[in-house]
Amino acid sequence: MRSWASNAILGASRCEALLRAALAIVLLGAVFVFLPIRRAGEDGGHHGAAPILDPFEKAGIVELKEGQQAPALTLTTLDGGRASLAAHRDKLVVLNFWATWCHPCALEMPSLEALWHRYQERGLVVLAVSGCSSPTCAT
Repeated sequence: MRSWASNAILGASRCEALLRAALAIVLLGAVFVFLPIRRAGEDGGHHGAAPILDPFEKAGIVELKEGQQAPALTLTTLDGGRASLAAHRDKLVVLNFWATWCHPCALEMPSLEALWHRYQERGLVVLAVSGCSSPTCAT
């Protein structure tokens, strides 16, 4: 009775097959030993040095530098009026785009409201722009 590792399948004796397997393991080990160890974000890594981000940057918050201006943005309010970023010049503005069907968006609203209550006297303005008020927008 022949086993699956017989000469017909491997084309070599059991000893030759083990020798080939050992050689393959040694070669693979040599590749790992002699390749330089490089990790992303470290000097020599495949993406170079990673910038150090503060918590706001990690959250995707962008702060304009002195002299930069926000892009012109004018939208219709719930009562049919117009609101623009230009109306809040020289104030700190948190501009939040959200959707009524977005569960994480709805969860963050109390935090944004608390932030506004805490810092409104110092000039903080929180503008929340809903992408849609209809449940059909989710489809």
